[in-house]
Amino acid sequence: MAEAGCWYTHLGIESGDPATLEGVGKKITLEQVEEACRLLKKHKIKVLGLFMLFNVWEEDGTLRFEDIATTQKTLDFADRLVGNGSSISSAGPSPYPILEARFTILLCGTTSSSRG
Repeated sequence: MAEAGCWYTHLGIESGDPATLEGVGKKITLEQVEEACRLLKKHKIKVLGLFMLFNVWEEDGTLRFEDIATTQKTLDFADRLVGNGSSISSAGPSPYPILEARFTILLCGTTSSSRG
């Protein structure tokens, strides 16, 4: 890819939780994501990781969703994996407003949760 001139890519990672990835039918593992990012960075290709929070899926006729602990796993994984090279959005309205400050810190690299 780098030889063809690629210098930037988006990866639709979605979650930092294996159960969520399976639930939403992503068919990837966190290890595969880490290896892909390592290889892209090795070839100096910038990575923007795309993540969804509070994913919802159906499993055996029951509606499942990410709770606050699972969402925190995704935030931690995104921060460790690509740092400020992440785009994070909510799959729906967040029932946990306290996490909005964490979104701002992760996305903007700031310690302020205020918006102007």
